[in-house]
Amino acid sequence: MIRKLIALCATCLLVGATPAHAEFRILATTADWGALATELGGDKVNVYTATSALQDVHQVNAKPSLVARARTAGLVVANGADLEVGWLPVLLSESGNPKIQPGTLGYFEATAAVRM
Repeated sequence: MIRKLIALCATCLLVGATPAHAEFRILATTADWGALATELGGDKVNVYTATSALQDVHQVNAKPSLVARARTAGLVVANGADLEVGWLPVLLSESGNPKIQPGTLGYFEATAAVRM
């Protein structure tokens, strides 16, 4: 839990250290995580949310446009607890982006940081 929180803090520090003209790209799996990332990152981040607030998070297709967003992301913010189990692993694999794979600093899963 502490390790994941440290990783998120380190990522936020990296966002703050980027030049003003560069935006840090974040892919959030749900609208609430997207809103939180936008609020925390402000104008230093470009947040794309994979789902809308009215969409069933369990039923998301890993479309080419979503894969393209994952390919350029520096951070993935996911809910976890198998909420995205049907599509997020496919998306991460198809993206070919080593920065956002599980176990890296670019992958944050919220439920990994709390006791279930």
